Amino acid sequence: MSAAAPPRPESALRVLARRAVILADAHFDPTSESDVQRLARFVARASERADLLVVLGDLFDYWLGRKHLRLARLAPLREAFLEARARGCRCVLVSGNRDFLLDSSTAAELGAEHGGEWVDLELASGERWLLTHGDALCLEDVGYMRLRRVTHSRAVHWLSRALPLWALRALALRLRKASQRSQARRRAQGYGARIFPIRPPAVEAVLASGGPWLGLVCGHVHVARRWRGGPGGEFLVLPAFESADGHLVLESGCAPAFADAEASLAVAPRPVAPGALTYE
Repeated sequence: MSAAAPPRPESALRVLARRAVILADAHFDPTSESDVQRLARFVARASERADLLVVLGDLFDYWLGRKHLRLARLAPLREAFLEARARGCRCVLVSGNRDFLLDSSTAAELGAEHGGEWVDLELASGERWLLTHGDALCLEDVGYMRLRRVTHSRAVHWLSRALPLWALRALALRLRKASQRSQARRRAQGYGARIFPIRPPAVEAVLASGGPWLGLVCGHVHVARRWRGGPGGEFLVLPAFESADGHLVLESGCAPAFADAEASLAVAPRPVAPGALTYE
């Protein structure tokens, strides 16, 4: 079976910022107080240094829809998002493959806003970046793309409202295990040009469909990558936030910079050396 056609980000949420902090794949357990507190602390720090915070999917290890709010202990995170908004920092949550049931009502409950699957970021300098979780770009993984069509169907969203919480949890855990097995298999093989799940042609096709965008930023793969070249622009893949608070800073007039727990938001983040995270 041939690879799926590249997605078209026609309904991207348009946002403006001077300095944006972007993270992906926090995978935190919404019932874990320590996980929630950790992310709340990061949101508080980020909102002091940026006017936009974007979570590029998989904020949660799994999400069962609005019913999950009954189990979650999200008060500290909601307070952090609300305080960030009061400081003038816009907080946007993008849907990922583990929290594909995230919607605007749930984001509002958290004190944030839902960005759907695509965010069109324009910096004060006029530079535009396209942001997404990244799973929609794994076009050559035919099995996953088939599964994605199912999970994003109206039927599944209807079931999320109709099924009891225990059944939703069992289904979510099964999907999570499948995702973890896929990630483990790729890590064991080593991320290289031949097996990297997001290929340059897919990125270039998406960037050519609108914009003009300087480049595309995504997560999903859990391994930092930086690819430049060709007419498609720049491609940045974020590390998983869950490992060391890894994130990206995009600032007007500045080069993109990766940072982690050691490179605090209180100081200038360490830039990635040109070509250091490049693949052909």
